[in-house]
Amino acid sequence: MLFRSGNLDSCMYFLDKASDIFQSLHDDEKLSNALSAKANAYYIRGNFELALRHQLSALELRQRSNNKILVAKSLNNLGLIYRSKKDYPNAIKYYLQSLEIKQQLHDDRGMINSLINISSAYNSSDKFDSTYLYASRSMELAKKINSEKDIYGSQINMAAALIGQGKLEEAEPLLYTIEQKAKSHNDKSVLITTYEGLGDIYLSRKNFTTAESFFQKGLATARLNQRKELIRVFYSKLAKSYRGLARYNQAFVYADSAATLDHADRKSTRLNS
Repeated sequence: MLFRSGNLDSCMYFLDKASDIFQSLHDDEKLSNALSAKANAYYIRGNFELALRHQLSALELRQRSNNKILVAKSLNNLGLIYRSKKDYPNAIKYYLQSLEIKQQLHDDRGMINSLINISSAYNSSDKFDSTYLYASRSMELAKKINSEKDIYGSQINMAAALIGQGKLEEAEPLLYTIEQKAKSHNDKSVLITTYEGLGDIYLSRKNFTTAESFFQKGLATARLNQRKELIRVFYSKLAKSYRGLARYNQAFVYADSAATLDHADRKSTRLNS
């Protein structure tokens, strides 16, 4: 409940108390859950070093108790943290380890999640053939269990791969289809990626007005999700759009905002690591 309300300070206070209690009781599983939750709170705050430290501690406890379900969750969360740190090889390594356990457990939905995450990490690494391959595998599984949300969640990575491969005419209609499905589910994470993809397409066509419109939609949605790293991405892309429109004052404002966020994030990491 505290995560959902955004009250992270209160969340951390109670998680610290819970960690102390579970440690005194020698309850490794519940302690690992508290540590993992603390890692998630630090992750939301953008403090990836402390998120990594707590998630690794949770993983060690979970491996000791041989709880495969929880081990797979920690491995997946470590992948998310490394991806946010832009350490894509390590992100993919942990995602693949999580996927292997989920395959052993015959966890179709968990496998879909891992496949989508692997695909996203490859996309961030500009390895678009691998992006498309893993996104296709996740879509096949999503169709098997008839999960529309996972189908379009896979398709968004397929569209990103097509953009990276320069196949804009294939990517564009797919993104418009995904936009409508994501809106019907109020899926802000997918909408953010959709707007970024459509903006990138129009930016490459030098249609700066339409690109700016999609990037503004993406920025507004990223703000709702309080994802600072994504807000920074849209600031940078809006700066490019405004330069293309010869609106240099606005271009400077957005470029400066992106630089300020980047500097603040690096400073926070140094102070809290």
